Amino acid sequence: MKRFRHGPQGAAKPGLLDASGALHDRAGVIADITPATLRPDSMSRLATLDPATLPPVPAGACLGACSS
Repeated sequence: MKRFRHGPQGAAKPGLLDASGALHDRAGVIADITPATLRPDSMSRLATLDPATLPPVPAGACLGACSS
């Protein structure tokens, strides 16, 4: 899984690219991608999520890299 942000600049939300290449919105699970969400305990919890349970990123959404 890879992390990214999606949405308008200044209001981007965290996203997840799954193994099949589908884009998912993680805003309902984490508020943002921060150093705290990248800690091993947080990453372990996020790794247990089934990407199929997350909503898709809207088609045409602006995508960006993580800043953390």
